Amino acid sequence: MTDQPHGLARGLTNYGDADFSLYLRRSFAKSIGYSRAMLARPVIGIAQPRTNRFLGEVWLNEGG
Repeated sequence: MTDQPHGLARGLTNYGDADFSLYLRRSFAKSIGYSRAMLARPVIGIAQPRTNRFLGEVWLNEGG
């Protein structure tokens, strides 16, 4: 198993100290109302496109 960061620890800005970067990210999330328990839960995203048509299909149909 890999030891790669996950959750809030992924893709941190490099300020020279990973712990400081994670502290900044957590403090920002808490300032907008997320609790420590909410930040510990996994994020599940559901996406649904607005239309079944693809951009290329629209372009071909319009003669573009």
